[in-house]
This record gives sequence, structure tokens and C-alpha cells, in this order.
Amino acid sequence: MFGIYPYTAVTEKQRVAMKEAGIKCVYQSVCELTYGCLIRLLSE
Repeated sequence: MFGIYPYTAVTEKQRVAMKEAGIKCVYQSVCELTYGCLIRLLSE
């Protein structure tokens, strides 16, 4: 799915910025994000 990869590939600059901002981030794989999306779409 186009558009999911940017949510799974975090650059070092982004990691540092999130750490400095105090943001706790849960990193997920492409498979985890796609699965969650499909489950929500198919359950409606």
C-alpha cells in the first residue's frame, strides 16, 4: 500500500526531534500497520 512506508521508516533526525519533544512513539512494521487497517476496513 502506497503511503504506509513513511510511517515505518523514521530517520535519525526524526527520532532525535521526537525524543527532544518528549513524544513517545510506537514503531510498527508495514505488516502491522496494514493488518490493523484491513481489519478495521473489513469489520464494518
